[in-house]
Amino acid sequence: FYSNRTSQLFADDLESGKKWLSKMNFDFQNEKKSWFHVLAKPITPPNYKSTYRIKHFFRDLKNNSASHKDYDRFMTWLKEVGLPVLVLVSIPISETSGTALYGVSLKKPSEKKAKKGGFRGKLPIERELDLILIDPAEQNLIIRLDPEYLLARGGTEVALRKFSIALAGCGALGSFLAEKFALMGVGNIRLIDNEDLSNDNIHRHVLGVGCFRMNKAQAMKILLERRFPHLSIDYMNDDIIDVLTEEQNFVTEADLLCIALGNETLELNINRILKRKMPRMHAWVEPLGIGGHVFVTGFPQDASCFSCLFERDETLGLMNMAAFAAPGQNYSKRYAGCSGLFTPFSALHADRTALEAANIATDILKGSQQKNQLVSWYGDPRAFLDAGFNTTKRVNLFK
Repeated sequence: FYSNRTSQLFADDLESGKKWLSKMNFDFQNEKKSWFHVLAKPITPPNYKSTYRIKHFFRDLKNNSASHKDYDRFMTWLKEVGLPVLVLVSIPISETSGTALYGVSLKKPSEKKAKKGGFRGKLPIERELDLILIDPAEQNLIIRLDPEYLLARGGTEVALRKFSIALAGCGALGSFLAEKFALMGVGNIRLIDNEDLSNDNIHRHVLGVGCFRMNKAQAMKILLERRFPHLSIDYMNDDIIDVLTEEQNFVTEADLLCIALGNETLELNINRILKRKMPRMHAWVEPLGIGGHVFVTGFPQDASCFSCLFERDETLGLMNMAAFAAPGQNYSKRYAGCSGLFTPFSALHADRTALEAANIATDILKGSQQKNQLVSWYGDPRAFLDAGFNTTKRVNLFK
């Protein structure tokens, strides 16, 4: 393939290789057959710049394969496809340290060498192999981009690849959540958002100005799949209630639903529809950096749900009892000349809440967290208090 220079990608098959390249925006040029040989015994990989001859390469394969049949299969294949070929070799290191890889290019013998052997025209493959045995084995620099290597090297649990998370809401908080789930190594993320990225959100959103007016779910799919090409992302440019009404499996077939909508009425409706059908998290940020919350619900053994956080007041209506900000205050801001209202909080506050949610999501997927719970973080209240706002008594529980 071609990026800024011509390179070669080892893939299981042509289809998966092309899919990987398309996510990376690389140009596919051609396909070559290659052989992947797994050694059963550990050997010292050849030094990249040493004089490692092709006869040594064949010797290593023959002496360290699981059986002579493996080596014989390789030689049969080699004689069928002919030269030149690339061979990728996997060496076991230990039970806990995985494998090492090295690659060798087997090229045709030079015309001079062929003529010296008294041959004219096309050489039999057996003769070609005899002529290259004492040639230096041209080793390829192997850069591993497979998820088993990348996730383990990045401190991520490879086991999380088998899980799927649905995320409703790809706004400021939702974008950081999607990024955290990708960094966790979750194999499939399902994004739901029917809004485009607005100018108001650009500086507290994972997406930048280059995605202005793009659908947020679609843009997050493009961004994250390019960063993590083994990640599978599906998205729906629809309202979450419509999705739950018409295509509920898109959500319920996931292992976890995370809701980052910042709309309590809408989230209460989702809570009413799903009841205890699946585990889910509600995540939200309070204004001016005063705090953030993650509420876990949906486990069948626990009767509590999102609506349990609310009490009704005759004057103020429903009040979220987890809140640090006292009810009945208007936090929305409007800048002169702008029509859009917004709740003031920064990317740091969204990111901190997303980090708490990601840690909980990891525990839920691994099975170590199976109860409903509320997690809150309390921030610096000075900006909030200086703006003339009041807090609830719950802040007295926090430092």
